[in-house]
Amino acid sequence: MPNACTSRGGSSGDAWRPCATWPERHTATFPPSAQGTPTTELIVYVEAAGDDAATICRNLHGLRLAGWFERANAVLVGRTNAPDAPKLTQREAVLDALGRLDLPIVFDLEIGHVPPHLPLVNGALATVTVDGDTREIVQRLG
Repeated sequence: MPNACTSRGGSSGDAWRPCATWPERHTATFPPSAQGTPTTELIVYVEAAGDDAATICRNLHGLRLAGWFERANAVLVGRTNAPDAPKLTQREAVLDALGRLDLPIVFDLEIGHVPPHLPLVNGALATVTVDGDTREIVQRLG
């Protein structure tokens, strides 16, 4: 599946990654909005390491209801080899849980458990640009 985005344009903010597969194992146990983060905008990135689409859908609904996306400017979704469910693809799972947020959702990024495993730095200032064939993430530390 090629890279896709639910809307065109750019977003910027701090990078923050809840783990969609096992949110209870992530070191941050509260949504970023409750942690006194100095910026007001976030780019949240998630990936499915191996759970099927139905499990990912449930986990993302839980993260949304717990407030993980309240201050998000965009959601980045890592490319996955995780299985679909019988009647739900991984992409449909993300859209079911997060599509109502009225945020750009960028799919199939080369981050996470699928090679080339490109890194994103938690807490870095980042700008994401998705426009036509342009797909760019610029991160700044400090």
